Amino acid sequence: AIWTPGSVVGASSVGISLSAEALLGVVDLTDCQYLLVVSSTVHVGYIGGREVSRVEAAACVPLRADGVVPEDHRKMLQTIERLLCSGLYYGPELDLTLWLQGKIAKMQQAQLQKNRDGSVKLTHVASSHFWWNRDMCMSMTGALEVDSRWFAVTVQGFVGIEMVQMGRHEARIALLSRRSRLRSGMRFNVRGIDDDGNVANFVETELLFAVDDQPWASFTQVRGSIPVFWTQTGERATEVTRDPELAAPAFSAHHAALCRRYGTVAYWNLCADRRPHEAKISRTLERVLQLAGIPQHSYVHFDYALRLKRGFSVAMEELGQAAAQALQAVGYHHVGQRLQSGVIRTNCMDCLDRTNAVQFCFALQWLSHFCAQAGVGHLVDLETHRTDEIFEAASDDSQRRGVSVSGLGLPGTRGAEGGRSLRSVVQTLFATQGDAVARQYAGSGALNSSAIRNGKVSVGSHLQHWGRGVSRLVQNAFDRDTTDSAIGILQGRAKQQLRTAKTFGDRPLQLWVGTWNLGGSMVDPGDNLTEWLRPECGADIYVVGLQEMVDLTAKNILTVTGNVERQQDFDAKFWRVLRSMGEFVKVRSVALVGLYIAVFMRQELSTEIRGLDCDRVKTGAGGSAGNKGAVCVRFELGDLSFCFVNLHLPAGQTAKNAAERNSDMRQVLHDAFSDKTITGATRRRKEGFLRQGLFTAGSSDCCVLLGDFNFRLNLVRDFCVPAMETGEWDMVKAYDQHLMGETGLELRRFQEGRFSFPPTYKFEVGTDRYDEKRTPAWCDRILYRGNLTLQAYDSAPLKATSDHRPVLAVLSVGARDAGDGTGPGGDVGGHEPERRDTPLDQPRPVSALPDVIALGPVQPAVVAPPVDDLIDL
Repeated sequence: AIWTPGSVVGASSVGISLSAEALLGVVDLTDCQYLLVVSSTVHVGYIGGREVSRVEAAACVPLRADGVVPEDHRKMLQTIERLLCSGLYYGPELDLTLWLQGKIAKMQQAQLQKNRDGSVKLTHVASSHFWWNRDMCMSMTGALEVDSRWFAVTVQGFVGIEMVQMGRHEARIALLSRRSRLRSGMRFNVRGIDDDGNVANFVETELLFAVDDQPWASFTQVRGSIPVFWTQTGERATEVTRDPELAAPAFSAHHAALCRRYGTVAYWNLCADRRPHEAKISRTLERVLQLAGIPQHSYVHFDYALRLKRGFSVAMEELGQAAAQALQAVGYHHVGQRLQSGVIRTNCMDCLDRTNAVQFCFALQWLSHFCAQAGVGHLVDLETHRTDEIFEAASDDSQRRGVSVSGLGLPGTRGAEGGRSLRSVVQTLFATQGDAVARQYAGSGALNSSAIRNGKVSVGSHLQHWGRGVSRLVQNAFDRDTTDSAIGILQGRAKQQLRTAKTFGDRPLQLWVGTWNLGGSMVDPGDNLTEWLRPECGADIYVVGLQEMVDLTAKNILTVTGNVERQQDFDAKFWRVLRSMGEFVKVRSVALVGLYIAVFMRQELSTEIRGLDCDRVKTGAGGSAGNKGAVCVRFELGDLSFCFVNLHLPAGQTAKNAAERNSDMRQVLHDAFSDKTITGATRRRKEGFLRQGLFTAGSSDCCVLLGDFNFRLNLVRDFCVPAMETGEWDMVKAYDQHLMGETGLELRRFQEGRFSFPPTYKFEVGTDRYDEKRTPAWCDRILYRGNLTLQAYDSAPLKATSDHRPVLAVLSVGARDAGDGTGPGGDVGGHEPERRDTPLDQPRPVSALPDVIALGPVQPAVVAPPVDDLIDL
């Protein structure tokens, strides 16, 4: 059908009939696809003669023969429809995804695809970063041969347009904020950077300005989450999940993308040093900047709260000087006259309140400077009007008294000729934009928008600050996971997780994996760790698993995370030994009460790590205590995925104990990295554990289980010990519960090397004698599956520390191969488990679209103002 301005879509299905203004795309839910349409819009204004609309209502039309919406889809569809009405903007003939400077550059390309009437296809030129419904649309554009203007190319964020009459002058002002669709998600659920260099809450904010018939000028700045790997589970509970050395490659990708798009980058960090949770992230950022070779003059740490505490006049003077230098370095765009040569990138923790206030002041300072340069400086009142209170409100310290200061060079509240001033217009736009972006990321409006909008702090603004803070807490507690799941569906987040990665060279990787139950002790000085770590094996990756690194007392069990100091001590201890063997870096360590796992890797390989994820699963006391359970680390390296699971299963010789071990094993393999427990309960994200349910531990290309499995021998001690003393292990191991197939089907998919060492438990500490009351057993084991070949399987003669002997395995990594698994001890056949991430790799084809969509004009075209050819896209 031919598109004309004002045309609408008629969409129908069995039992459903509606009229819509545009198509948003198609999404998949279980066993059903839905067509997403714009039901109604609100007119925002015109930019360059092209209309801009905001989506006011949207609908999800089921693409199935009976037209029935499954009951279990209704809540998710309601959430999706609410999201589609939370700040989506589009223009049928206007590309909002590109900043003005980039838009003009696109127009100069010769190979732009056109619609039938010669207009440029927005779906061809739109920015992949800011086209919010891109994934939904792309599945349809190939299925329907229609004018691209039927598809709403939307941005999420804010668009505000104002026309200001100032005496004989007319000013046109537009503020556009575009939120990136990459690394999208809700506050606390999505923080920091990913392996591709995308950051959470990345927003491009562009202020457009023109007077009378003069060409447009624009100033663009960006904000985004602190570009390191970190998570946050509460207002002050932050954790750095990768060391700076491992974060540097992702940051370099982020920085390179900014440079390609904008030119030079000036980093402004507003975090407070006096707040430990913020200072920790700032120090990591500064180290990453240093490793990436970012010049010192390109980074400004403007400690917002500290400078205000010293005195507002000092803070404003420092901000004014630094801002002037930054603005001079990056410049601005004036059509036909000059180009913006860089960008200011601002962040605080959320990139909402403090960031919005500082970006507001940057924009005002640029506007004042531009008006003076353009010869219309008389339109701007340069007297500062209570700017201190605006900054005060954003400082998160509403009790601080402000001191009115002049000299920053920001416009006042009244225009020189008595009309609305430019400052008041931009002030309102930034306050409204701050509310919009904050609602989209945090679930409530900006905490300081009232102060920015009114130019002062009042009792009302304090109440607003408190009320919205409570709203964020409520949203974080009850609604963020559902909203985040809906965002993931709309953005195809599962598909973004899968990638085509480069492979390794011809040399096979070597893995060293070790497990040791310490019995609550620190490593005795008499035990030499190099006898366990085996430097002669030449391993590239070391995986260390410990059990009972602390005593399993009631007090320690209640700490859940384990002894942080003990964990850090082991990190340092193993790193020192490995550093003597080569250039190794720590990838990640995780603890759960007495469980500990750490992954170290040669430095030259660490830059290839992607998709690093961790988890822990409690199985003690029915899943409520961490004295038993597992800690896990998963990552991708080259074109292979690796998963390591360190377990501590229940002890005991009886059949009941064996059943408990099997049950815990099933729970660990099901729950690890999952968003649901084996009983169906929700597993919340926290402390860097994503729990997205995209994969299981066993679905990785290379999976290793290590730990104290507590498998026992079905023998009495009096028969077992003499056999041990004469080295008749083969006769004894035939009674091992695992080798007898008594440990459940889950472990039959894993291999284990043949024992070349005696049982590892239970010894008298400091001797080679077995305990007089216990039947010896191979409790400490290493099992593996996937693209791995066993090179060595042994125990180490460390006896001064614990009643367990440490065990090690050396494995070489092969090419990806589905292959056939073998079972316990290499004796029992197995099979490749179903991969849960495979079905997400390719989107399902859109079904039955021609039967449910009819396109055609139903109302006359709206007469719009003259088109500005410089913003024609």
